[in-house]
Amino acid sequence: GKKNESIRLAAIPVLAQYGLLEAFSQFTEHYPNILLHIVERDTNVVFQELVKGNADVAILRSFHPEIQKSKNLKTIPIAWDEIGLMVSQKHPLAQRESVSLRELTNESFFFLGGHTGICKYCITECAKAGFVPNIVQGELSRYTLREAIGSQMGISLMAKRVAEAMRTPQVCVLSLKEHLKLDLSFVIREDNLRDGLNTFIHHVINLHDL
Repeated sequence: GKKNESIRLAAIPVLAQYGLLEAFSQFTEHYPNILLHIVERDTNVVFQELVKGNADVAILRSFHPEIQKSKNLKTIPIAWDEIGLMVSQKHPLAQRESVSLRELTNESFFFLGGHTGICKYCITECAKAGFVPNIVQGELSRYTLREAIGSQMGISLMAKRVAEAMRTPQVCVLSLKEHLKLDLSFVIREDNLRDGLNTFIHHVINLHDL
């Protein structure tokens, strides 16, 4: 039962929505000598865990500005997604299949944390569409945010697979006409590549449908 190697993984809290837990489970079955230690945190915390060496590998969106600026980090895509729109079933847009960002000019927005990469990305895209989004202040859990949307307190933009997992009879998920693409990627330090870590990454990539 002794473990010969360990991999410390820090990830933003979307592992279940992208079907990664099954891939991790299969990895631990195939390689029982490698202990996989997983921690889910917000984007900036995950990034800091990686650069400080507290994590061997991270799972993040590659549009994080510090990732793009760094010359010592390597990104490997795991999955692709796009931004989706969550609205109440009672919202006037609810019966539409797709909506443009410009149509959301006068809406109130909820985000899963104003410090997240998704929030910053959406603010930038709204600015390109010609408006600054009216963001409702507060840090809400996914459950509370979903209930707030269902009660018509506002709308939300988030990764579509995450939004679909939060769908209820009171809340629907729409596409954006802009089709704002997102990735979910492994991020590793170039100086930390080793056999066990490479085996883990390749195992997950080969099992996971991009």
